[in-house]
Amino acid sequence: DTIVVTYPSLSAYTGPSLICQNSSVSWNTNLPKDLFSFQWNDNSTDSLLSISLGGQYYVHITDTSGCFVDSDSIIITQDNFPTNAYLGSDTSICGSYNTTLVTGNSPDLTYLWNDSSTNDSLTITASGQYSVIATNNNNCVAKDTINVTVLGPIPIAAFEYSLTCENSIVSFNDTSMAFSGNTITNWFWDFGDSASTSDTSIIQQPNYTFIDTGSYSINLTVTTNVGCKQN
Repeated sequence: DTIVVTYPSLSAYTGPSLICQNSSVSWNTNLPKDLFSFQWNDNSTDSLLSISLGGQYYVHITDTSGCFVDSDSIIITQDNFPTNAYLGSDTSICGSYNTTLVTGNSPDLTYLWNDSSTNDSLTITASGQYSVIATNNNNCVAKDTINVTVLGPIPIAAFEYSLTCENSIVSFNDTSMAFSGNTITNWFWDFGDSASTSDTSIIQQPNYTFIDTGSYSINLTVTTNVGCKQN
């Protein structure tokens, strides 16, 4: 007569070798706990192990008599993209603003913004809360939200100036414009005269006398009543 004797062994791990941060996988030995004892690398003794971090994991299995049955080890890699993707801090802007991921951005991502657009950035023109769901090529998902306050439109800074004779004043005429009911409340002129220690002005229509003829880089910065600037 002939008989066949088989002895159960550990079922091989068939789950993914890569997990996304904030997710987990289960390694199930598929062996009954009343017939076998289990020793995992974290000293737990269940017949299965829940894995939520990257690293090396192993199990050592014995029967009720203390005889060795089987053992195995696996390596799990963790993708930290879900917590590395970040839109930045809440912000106040003038005019429009293109927001995208400050960290975690890469060419292989897909995006879904709160307005259902799928571009890699979102143009913001109004105050509000904006959010994005980004997915990488490992199917790991990151979500973030940013609050944006639009202070107002950006003004247009511009000026004209008069031709003058040597050693005479040059008259500067501010022609800047503000929009949407805003007004320009501050002016800062830099006349670019390196030979002078007082080549700036904060009045709207200044006069300035240059020490010598030459080429000067003159800059006007205007600021509106809501704090929006342009030069």
